[in-house]
Amino acid sequence: MFSIFRHILSLIFRSRVNREYRAGDGWIFTNRYGWRPTPAGGAGGETNTGALSDSLPSTIHGARQVREQQKGFVATVDTKRMPMGTGSSWQEIDLAKIDAQAVPESSKLDNPQKLSDTLISVEPTMVGVHLMLTPQVKHYVSANVGAQWGGLLQNSIQRKKDIDGLSLYDQATVTGGGTGTTLTGGEISAMVAQIMGDTDEAAPPDVAVHAHLHEFQIHDVRTELTAGVGTYEIPSGLTADAWQRGNRTVQEVGGAIIHRNGNITIDTTPDAHGGVHSRDGIVLVEVDFPKEFDDVLKNQGGAEVKWLYDWYGFVERSAGNWVKRLLSDATAPTS
Repeated sequence: MFSIFRHILSLIFRSRVNREYRAGDGWIFTNRYGWRPTPAGGAGGETNTGALSDSLPSTIHGARQVREQQKGFVATVDTKRMPMGTGSSWQEIDLAKIDAQAVPESSKLDNPQKLSDTLISVEPTMVGVHLMLTPQVKHYVSANVGAQWGGLLQNSIQRKKDIDGLSLYDQATVTGGGTGTTLTGGEISAMVAQIMGDTDEAAPPDVAVHAHLHEFQIHDVRTELTAGVGTYEIPSGLTADAWQRGNRTVQEVGGAIIHRNGNITIDTTPDAHGGVHSRDGIVLVEVDFPKEFDDVLKNQGGAEVKWLYDWYGFVERSAGNWVKRLLSDATAPTS
């Protein structure tokens, strides 16, 4: 009888010492241990994204290429194709003018003209760009990002070609404007007049004349157009259009088609090295050859390698006559 009574007391005592009292704030009280932290996983409160940060998915919803500077020099020159196997240089012969003379009655024409030739030539230069993509890149990188890689390769080639063509302006024998000066429409017009009226060889009247300028140079020409705003009433017309539409209004000046070209060099002065040329004044020679190559590197787990090439050269035709430089201040506009 006594043993039964003792067993009942033991059960009652064990129940009391194991009893827990929950007081919140991450702590509980027990008869046996006193206050102690709530066991892990037992905290109360709302579930927010911070509590489940490791469970949040990550998705690349879009991809874009860093925007290229506005360009387009290649489209404004005379392009020639050079087939493979035709020598290392593209060559063209210029035949000098000969003179005719009057032959009065009873006179004899005995004044033979001597033919004279001048060779212009250019040896095209190969340029290229190279990518190597590991298997891990192809596996992990979002597909919409990978879709941009081919365009980046082509853009790099086109930018290089554009800059190489623009460099011919710095070889011109005549410069309009000058270091630190503000470009004006009159200086553009003067260069056009020199090209179209050159006494050695004037550009054909039916050939387009192009001017490639930096946006800061075009801003100065646009400012010239709107100089009267606030001084006198501006009727509808070019000035009003320039005031409303900004630099987009400056599309043709003095017979030159204006092109915005952000690849134009700005030196430390800062001056922009733009220019004007007749379409026939610059020749772009492009060699016909395979330009795209791909390979897989077996010793690097199947890494994919891409090469893209171009092979070209620029040369000035009628040297000194049809290409003019426009040098002017290129400080970032503030007004």
